[in-house]
Amino acid sequence: RELIVESTLQRINCRLLVLDEIQDILKGSAREQQRVLDAIKHLMNDLRLPILALGIEHAGRALDADPHLRARFQEIKFGIWKYDNELMNLLASMEARLPLQRETKLRSKEVVTRILEISEGRLGVIVEIVRNAAIEAIATGKETITVDMLRPLSDVPDHRFLDGDTDVRGIDTRFEFEFRFDVCAKR
Repeated sequence: RELIVESTLQRINCRLLVLDEIQDILKGSAREQQRVLDAIKHLMNDLRLPILALGIEHAGRALDADPHLRARFQEIKFGIWKYDNELMNLLASMEARLPLQRETKLRSKEVVTRILEISEGRLGVIVEIVRNAAIEAIATGKETITVDMLRPLSDVPDHRFLDGDTDVRGIDTRFEFEFRFDVCAKR
């Protein structure tokens, strides 16, 4: 398996490998954790491939089992988002990528205030709130996000009822916002 990954990364001329949810390494046994850490070290050494590891607040603990590998990573913590120009830029970027037929005003004062109230300024929650609202907008035929669609994640219905993972128009309800790493890197 490792050879397939290595040859694929070389073939596509990968210049940066992004490992999301790095803390999930901790879910494995000690042996499995070491195997993953060895694979990461191998990619960094043999392919000279830079790696960006992302995760929750204490994700760096996943690397603690290998002090040499841990020393290669610099931990950067992102603060919470607040009502400012950076948040407006984030929401504008998200809005531009929404698969909706009608204009959505994510940057209106009412919408921004509601998003911040629910998310407490956490990026992952902001993305999920907007994603879920967009799915609801499509499913209901409204094709725009309204304030009442912005709900805490615990109050959102399971969208898998939409014919598996797609809605009636065939739009993938698992769509992701590709801007996340670009925007986060600027913070």
